[in-house]
Amino acid sequence: MGIVAAFAIIGGAVFHVFDLFAVFQDFRRAHESWPLEEIAGGLVAVALSVPFLIWGRSSSLRSVVHARIEAERAGQAISHLDMLTGLPNRAALNAILQLRGMAPEAAETYVLMIDLDRFKPLNDLRGHAAGDIILRKVGERLCKLSGPRTKAFRMGGDEFAMLLTRASGEAEATALADRVVAAVSEPFLVEDWRETLTCSVGIAKAEPSITATEVINHADQAMYHAKSGPARGWALFDDELGDALRERALLAAELRDAVHCNTLLPFFQPILKIETGELIGFEVLARWQRGDKGFVAPDVFIPLAEELGLIDRLSDQLLRRCCAAMASWDPKLSISFNLSPRQLNHAGLAKRIGRILDEAGIPGSRLAIEITETAVFIDMDRARQVISELRALGVRVSLDDFGIGTSSLAVLSQLPFDTIKIDRSFISDIEHNPQNAKIVRGVLALARSLELTVTAEGIESDEDLAFLKTNNCVQGQGYFFSRPVPEDALPQLVDDVARAAAIMRGEIAELPVPLTSLSSALAGREAKGRTAQ
Repeated sequence: MGIVAAFAIIGGAVFHVFDLFAVFQDFRRAHESWPLEEIAGGLVAVALSVPFLIWGRSSSLRSVVHARIEAERAGQAISHLDMLTGLPNRAALNAILQLRGMAPEAAETYVLMIDLDRFKPLNDLRGHAAGDIILRKVGERLCKLSGPRTKAFRMGGDEFAMLLTRASGEAEATALADRVVAAVSEPFLVEDWRETLTCSVGIAKAEPSITATEVINHADQAMYHAKSGPARGWALFDDELGDALRERALLAAELRDAVHCNTLLPFFQPILKIETGELIGFEVLARWQRGDKGFVAPDVFIPLAEELGLIDRLSDQLLRRCCAAMASWDPKLSISFNLSPRQLNHAGLAKRIGRILDEAGIPGSRLAIEITETAVFIDMDRARQVISELRALGVRVSLDDFGIGTSSLAVLSQLPFDTIKIDRSFISDIEHNPQNAKIVRGVLALARSLELTVTAEGIESDEDLAFLKTNNCVQGQGYFFSRPVPEDALPQLVDDVARAAAIMRGEIAELPVPLTSLSSALAGREAKGRTAQ
C-alpha cells in the first residue's frame, strides 16, 4: 500500500510538470510584451526544482512507511509475548509450528504441554500477587531447561509449554518431561512461606500430516491423561491414548445427557447394628447404567462429573430422590450420602441440602453426610465451616475411609465428626492379618474415648463380623450382609434383615435362603468369635 501511494505522488508530480508548460503557453499569450528570456529562465528554475520536490516528498513517504512497518513489527512481537513471564505465548507457538510444518525436520518436533497441579487453591489461598510470583518462577525454571533445540512458552493461566525440535526420538522428549517435572517440584520460596507444587505434562509429536492446532490439542489431551494416570507426571500421546480419549469424550457426552435427563440411580447398601442385627439405614451409592453397555464404575464417572461441572446437579438429583423415598420408610431409618472432594469447596452446599430436606419433609437427623480425609485436608477451614453448617441442620457428618489418609488423627482433633468409617482395607480378611486387627482395636478404643460412633466397611465373612462383634464395633456394612440394591429391591431387603434379626432374638426359627449366611453370623458364632480375638 505504501509503494502504491508513493507512485501516486510521483505520477501526480510528473503530470504537474506537463501542466506547467500549458500554463506557460497561456501566460505567454497574455504577456507577449514580456521578454522571452525572462520567462524561459523562470520556467527552467521551476523545472529544476520539481525533482527536488519529488525527492523530498518521496523521502518523507519512505520515513512514514518505515515507521509503520516498524510499528507493525513491534505490535506483532508484543502479540506473541506473555507480559507476566516474558515468555513467548500460545500465538507464538502456533506460528512456529505452522512454519515448521513446511520444514523437513518437522517430523522430529515434539510439543510438551505443562499444567501446574493444585495451582488454583494456592492462588486463592495466597492471593493473586503471590500466584504471579510462582508463575514467573516457573517460567524462569523452564527457561533454564531451554537450549538451541528447546524453547519455553506460557500458554495462559497456569499452563506452560516446551517445544523440542530436531529430537532424536520420543526418549529425548520423555527425558525432557522428566526434567520439567523435577524442576517444577522444587520448593518455591515466596516472602515468608514455602510451597511445593507438582505438574502434569502431555507430550505429542508434530507429525507432518497434522496441523499446529491438532498437535497442541494432542499434547493437551495427554496432559489431562497424565493428571489421572501414572505417578511419573507425564503421558505420551499415541494411537491407543487417542482412542481412549475419544471414548472418554463419548462417555462425557453421554454423562451430560444422563444428568440432564436425571437417569442416574441411587443404590442402597444396608448398615446394621452388629450386636443385634437391627437395620439402621443405608449408604447411598450412585449408579449409572450406560445403555446396553452395562454399569459404569463410580470411580470413572464421579471424577468425570466433577471435571464437567456436573457433580452438584448429579448429587442434588440423587439426594432429592432418596429423600422422597425416605418419606415412606420407617422413621427410624436414615441414609448416609457421599460428597465428592470438590463439592466441599462449592458455595451454598449446606443451603442446598437443607432445601432438599425441607422439600421432602425429612428431618436432618435422618441424613448423614460422608466426607473423605482427602477432601477435608485440602482446606481445613472450609471443611470446618461446612461441617458446622450441616450440623446446624441436624445432619450428622461421617469421616469416610478412615485410616488410609495421611493425617487421620489431625483431622479428628480439629473437626467435629459424629462417626468414623473404618476403611474396608483394614476389615476384609482381618482374621488373617494380625497387624490390621491391632489397628482396628486401636481405632475402636480411640473412637470410644472421643465418643464417636464407628462403622466398619467391607464386612465379607463370618469371621470379619465375629471379630467386630467381639471388639464392640457398633455398626457395619459389606457384601456379607448385602450388595447395594436398587430402590425397588428395598422392601424385600428390609424384610430379610428383619427376619435375620428375629432369628437372632429367637423369635423365629428359619430364614429365607438368600440370607442364610447372614442369619448364622447375626446369631453369633461364639467359638469363632473367641478365636478371632
